[in-house]
Amino acid sequence: MIKALMDVVTLDGAIVMPTQTTQLRHPTLAIEPVTDPDEVENQLNEMPVFDPSITPTARMGTMPELFRTLPGVVRADHPLYSFAAWSRSGAEIAGTQRLKMSLGKGSALDHLYRRDGKVLLLGVGFIRCTTFHHAEYSVDATQTTRPLAPVPNAGRDAIEWQPVEEICFMDDDTITRLGVAFESERGVMTGPVGSAEARLFSVREAVDYGVEWLTREYTANRVTTNCRD
Repeated sequence: MIKALMDVVTLDGAIVMPTQTTQLRHPTLAIEPVTDPDEVENQLNEMPVFDPSITPTARMGTMPELFRTLPGVVRADHPLYSFAAWSRSGAEIAGTQRLKMSLGKGSALDHLYRRDGKVLLLGVGFIRCTTFHHAEYSVDATQTTRPLAPVPNAGRDAIEWQPVEEICFMDDDTITRLGVAFESERGVMTGPVGSAEARLFSVREAVDYGVEWLTREYTANRVTTNCRD
């Protein structure tokens, strides 16, 4: 599948995939938070430093995990929300991701928005549409949080936990409702790829629509996020 995409897109274009490593979250901020102090300490002592060349993805699926290892693919050095890109301008697309507000300005999503790239959802629904998170950075009503990011401690093979500003990302229910609304109101090309249902649409249209929709939903108090009280 990846080879077929490369044949069509070529190095003059760009293939970009999220290669997130949420397994490196601080144990107390994990999807299933650890509360026992001794277990927290054990996990912190055993957690490896993020290395874009070898650290595996988490919950991304088989294609992004294979894609990040292929020759010519460049991966950002963000310890939680990296992207990988295959392109003549791969270093520009994936290599400039900021630690703070990591899916906003300067991210691979921002490059795709400015270049009017396309989203291909292959066998997955809008719940996996990372592009919609880019819209959240342009909505005034969104709340911010300061999670701990694991950054390499200079000169040592160890982690330093650094607080960084981030968006309180919409939860699965909200992003699904956004996707359904977008598909019903805007043009989304659908069709089979093998046994998978695929959707193809503009990054720019999805983000612009997401900003409008989220602004309305926040005003009506109908957005729920992943931030904990």
